[in-house]
Amino acid sequence: MKRVFSFLAATFMAVSTYGQAYEFRYDGFADVIFSCPERGSGGRAFVHDANNVLTLNYEGDFTNGVKIGNSFWIANNGNTGVGIKNPQEKLAVNGNIRAREVKVETSNWPDYVFKPDYKISRLSDIENYIKENGHLPDVPSAVDIEKDGLSLGEMNKILLKKIEEMTLHLIEKDKIINQVIERLEKLESTK
Repeated sequence: MKRVFSFLAATFMAVSTYGQAYEFRYDGFADVIFSCPERGSGGRAFVHDANNVLTLNYEGDFTNGVKIGNSFWIANNGNTGVGIKNPQEKLAVNGNIRAREVKVETSNWPDYVFKPDYKISRLSDIENYIKENGHLPDVPSAVDIEKDGLSLGEMNKILLKKIEEMTLHLIEKDKIINQVIERLEKLESTK
């Protein structure tokens, strides 16, 4: 059974008051459960070693949220930063991420491309657009991606839409090629 020490009963903790701050020391032999008197909007905990390793916040007393070391932040609004001090998204990472899978939820998946009323662009129009803009229609330019980044869900939708449109173009071209082959075979058989 785990030994649990509380602030008031622990023999291996020293509790002292310095102004309104509370300090505890713990020798590492058991789990620790502690609470501090309310201050500001609620109780708070602040754990910090000489190397600035860990800072914790409870119920919003520290306006900057939770900090662990110098590279992990959780803001009071729930935004989390790894290598980013003031994260603006729910998860912001300044570095590489490795995962077995990333699931992106999105809506308006481009199956509408296969609906009979979908107007597919002519290849000549797409060619002209590429000549003028240097990228496919509806696809962000390299400059835009470098400036704003890209949304994985949105980009997957765009790419799937382009694949589906290409598939429709290939189906149409395949029909034309088969018609041409049939006509050639008929012409050759009449000779």
